Amino acid sequence: MLIDILEILEIIGENIEREDKIKIRMIEREKRLIIYINGCQEINDYIKVIQNNSIEYNKIRYHEGVVKRYDELKRDNNIKKMFRRIEEYDKLGYKIELVGHSIGGGLIILLGKELYEYNNKIKIKIYTIGAFRLIEDKSKIKYLEVYRVINKNDIVRRINNKKLEHIGKKIEIENKENKNKENHSIYEYIDSIKRILKIREYNR
Repeated sequence: MLIDILEILEIIGENIEREDKIKIRMIEREKRLIIYINGCQEINDYIKVIQNNSIEYNKIRYHEGVVKRYDELKRDNNIKKMFRRIEEYDKLGYKIELVGHSIGGGLIILLGKELYEYNNKIKIKIYTIGAFRLIEDKSKIKYLEVYRVINKNDIVRRINNKKLEHIGKKIEIENKENKNKENHSIYEYIDSIKRILKIREYNR
């Protein structure tokens, strides 16, 4: 699982941007379609979106800052057109992976939920990286296959709104050699996973 996640993160890392835009990467030789949303890389970016209140959105209560950003993304993107494109690749046997870092983790889950509602026969995997707590009742979207990667030293772990819950099967990592106490950027996640995989290989 960590190897798969590392491959995806390195693809995201090659195309890093400060803005949380929806990006699509097609890897033809591997028949993979990756839809990803970058998030905050630096603490100053992250403070701007850290509204911890919840708000109702399509009859479910979510993190308010995530919902507001998602509405902005939908205004700037033709979501239905994108879903039709994903549907075409799914019919061709492509592996569909949705990935989001930081606030992008919450955004990609909302996108995955709408994609499921558009066509629940499309098999998708969702990976969130250093994501915020998102939802008041995670059982309402339990049909989504979500994996949540979190660094033990990531600053988002210290944000605690007890009304909101994390989503997905937790994959916890730690880079003991990294002295950066925030450990939130996508590059720090890539570095941490690489070190873990090297240690495992060495210990075989």
